[in-house]
Amino acid sequence: MQPNSRRSAPLAAGLLALAALGGCGGASPQQVQQQESMEAIGLRSLGNAYRTISVANGRPPKGMAEVEQAAAADPAGLAGINASNVVVVWGATLPDLSEEPGKVKSDKVLAYEKKVPEQGGYVLMLDRTVRPMTPEEFKAAPRPAGGLIPTGK
Repeated sequence: MQPNSRRSAPLAAGLLALAALGGCGGASPQQVQQQESMEAIGLRSLGNAYRTISVANGRPPKGMAEVEQAAAADPAGLAGINASNVVVVWGATLPDLSEEPGKVKSDKVLAYEKKVPEQGGYVLMLDRTVRPMTPEEFKAAPRPAGGLIPTGK
C-alpha cells in the first residue's frame, strides 16, 4: 500500500490546488464578494423590478415609486438599497426582457450607487447584471440613450 499512497499524494495536492483556483466550477473571490454584498443584491433586485415593470406596462419605469411597487412583490424587495443613495437612468429600454439577466450583453449603466463616481462600487448594467467598477471605469462606461437621470426620488 505504501507505493500507491506516494502516487496519490501529488494527485490529491494537484486537485486541491485546482479547486482553490476555481477550476472545479467554484466562484472566484470577486464573484463571492459580489454575491455577498447587500449593495449588489439590492441592485440586482432593482434590475428585476425594472424588468417586471417593463413587461407589465409595455414601457420602462418612470420613477422609483413604480419600482418600489414592483419590488414589494419580491421577497427580497429592494434589500440593500437606500433609494436616496441610488441613481437610476429612468426610461431606458432594456435590451432583453427574459427572466435571466445578461442574455443580451450591454456595457451601458442603468443604475449605480451615488458613491461610485468618486469611490467606485457596484453598478447595475442595462443587461441587468451587476458588477463592481472603479471611478475610472464608471466614467468611461456609456449610458443608455433617451434615459433621464433624476436628481431625487
